[in-house]
Amino acid sequence: MLITGEIDIMIGGTLNQDFDFITGADTMDGAIRVYVSELNEKDRGTLKREITHFLSLSDEEITKEFRERYPNEFAPEDGKGLLEEVLKAIAENK
Repeated sequence: MLITGEIDIMIGGTLNQDFDFITGADTMDGAIRVYVSELNEKDRGTLKREITHFLSLSDEEITKEFRERYPNEFAPEDGKGLLEEVLKAIAENK
């Protein structure tokens, strides 16, 4: 099983059904940008490594992991797109 502490914190604590109240963003993409911008450099680096490792899995494995880990937060088939969007926000936040 993958070690995903930063991803778990991000999804469970911020990118959940209350993301708009938590971040003030109107969209999930906006919430992702707010979340990433508030991370320190070390945590951003850890999150990037976790996501990169997660994305090395096949699409089927990513969907399965999301189904098992985050059953109430996201549709499992949206997991890969979410992770790619977070990586994009990290790259923009340098």
